[in-house]
Amino acid sequence: MLITKEIRNKTILDYPMPLAFEQVKHYQEYFALAVLRYTMPGIYNDYLKADAPDLQCINRKSGVEVTSATAENEAAISGDFVKYRLTKDDTKRRKLEQKIERNGGKLEQFGLSYPVKTGAMEYQVVRDAILQKNKKLPKYTADGFNNLELFVNYAGIFGPWSEEKIRELFEETREKQTYDAVYICSSCVLIKYQYSNKNLQVISIHREDYEALGRVARMTVTGEIDMKSPIWTTCEE
Repeated sequence: MLITKEIRNKTILDYPMPLAFEQVKHYQEYFALAVLRYTMPGIYNDYLKADAPDLQCINRKSGVEVTSATAENEAAISGDFVKYRLTKDDTKRRKLEQKIERNGGKLEQFGLSYPVKTGAMEYQVVRDAILQKNKKLPKYTADGFNNLELFVNYAGIFGPWSEEKIRELFEETREKQTYDAVYICSSCVLIKYQYSNKNLQVISIHREDYEALGRVARMTVTGEIDMKSPIWTTCEE
């Protein structure tokens, strides 16, 4: 990934409006690909955004499924907040604000706050996200994919957890058929676990780079750049 000075200098003021609901899934997938290309140069250069699984190597033998680990009430809050920001109808805005508050959220001057989560709740949300996506594996293998990975986006900070606890989470999601590797990406950290050899990697990402990767994903979703841009195709500055 080529993270330019222009991308680093972008701020929230450059994006006054939120992504539309239908754009969010695409954003998550581009962000996953950006993180993988950034943290593991060369390995994911032949992967592109597709569908079922979400990222695929050009030979269609390897794929990465992308998901977001989000509690139901948080997902509802996020969706209603997007609608709140996009509408100018005061009546609709008041109703959306009430829905957000009923789900435990709160509108603030510069954004939105979510209900407080315990460590046990975080653990359960990520665990359930992995188990849910395990159900897709039979179809993908039947379609001819022989290497399948899962990328889990977790908004905010996951943990901190001990290495033993992280391994426990992954092993709890081990089933008869599992992904070759699972990634958990949270604020400035990428965790990778390979089931075959129980290898665990924790990769730190500098905050400014982590935020820049999100901007690259957003710029791609909105058409400001595309996958042929040097930002995507250049491995190093």
